[in-house]
Amino acid sequence: MTLVSATLKQLRRQKGWTLQAVAATLRISLPAIYKIESGKSDISYSRLLQFAELYQVPVSALFGNAAAEGPYHTLTQLRLKLRQREQELNALQAKLIELHEEVRS
Repeated sequence: MTLVSATLKQLRRQKGWTLQAVAATLRISLPAIYKIESGKSDISYSRLLQFAELYQVPVSALFGNAAAEGPYHTLTQLRLKLRQREQELNALQAKLIELHEEVRS
C-alpha cells in the first residue's frame, strides 16, 4: 500500500463513508476505488484533485502532509468553495430556465 492510498483510506474512514459512497460521488467504479485505496492501481493527478476536493484537503495532504497549511491551503480551500458555488449557480440557472419555459407554455 502506498502512502497516498493509505491516506485516502484513512480520510474516507474518518468521514465514515463506504467505498460505495465514494465511488458513487466520484462516479468511479467500485473496483477502481478499491484498487486505488489498496495501492494496486496508480492514481492520476486529475484523480488526486478529485479526492482532494471530495475530502476538502490540499493535494499535498494526500501525500501524508496533513499539516499543510498556509497560503497554499487557503488558496485550495477558496478554489473548492468557488467550484461549489459555480455548481450551485449552474443548478439555479438550469432551474430558472426550466421555470421560465413552464411559464411560457
